[in-house]
Amino acid sequence: MNKSSSRIQVQSKVLETAYPNATKNVVAFEESIRKNSFETIAVFDKEGNILLQNSGNEKGAAVPITVNIENGIFTHNHPTLPEDGRYGRIGTSFSDIDIYHAIKFNQAEVRVVTETSTFSMKRPNSGWNVSANEFQSAYNSENKIVTDDLLNRLRYKKTTYDKIIVTIDHKIMKNLSKKYVWEYSKMKTS
Repeated sequence: MNKSSSRIQVQSKVLETAYPNATKNVVAFEESIRKNSFETIAVFDKEGNILLQNSGNEKGAAVPITVNIENGIFTHNHPTLPEDGRYGRIGTSFSDIDIYHAIKFNQAEVRVVTETSTFSMKRPNSGWNVSANEFQSAYNSENKIVTDDLLNRLRYKKTTYDKIIVTIDHKIMKNLSKKYVWEYSKMKTS
């Protein structure tokens, strides 16, 4: 038996994009930024071509709108920060700003990668079903509800602060995706 044919190849899980033709390029880009200590963003078209790309610092990156990015796939990384605690490698889901911009620029999908996971929010065929400003208001309300619940759980020792840091945004996005019928996914990909 040939030695090379007897090797087992382990492949990472892949979270498909809104456009199948773009998945390979988007995922390759995400793998290249997954462990960066600074945020890097990119928007891809439906064929997987990069429309724009920018890097920032550990807290964020600006989105320089120099081309039409409507219907694009916006992806970026959320770096692990020391204050993220022992669960920091899991990373955080979308911020309100991530979804606000996806709605404002009518993106087909917004994605975020962390050291170990990929998160995706896909726009339904009917559109985002909410304006960016209406979303922000709904996010603020949902943030208060989820935060109050998690702080009560912390108070009664049913969770830890480290777990709250990595779950709060995920819980908010799960609830909002149900409300607006968005396709929200989280997958351990690394």
